[in-house]
Amino acid sequence: MNHDSASPDWPHRQAEIPAPPEFPYPEVDCDWQALHSSPI
Repeated sequence: MNHDSASPDWPHRQAEIPAPPEFPYPEVDCDWQALHSSPI
């Protein structure tokens, strides 16, 4: 993986993944909640 800010496709890749800043991964948040709500 080449994460170079000078690369021409870097800004395009950024734009391809629109995600809200509060909950970028809601599925992970739900899993985290479920794990921490578990009695064990």
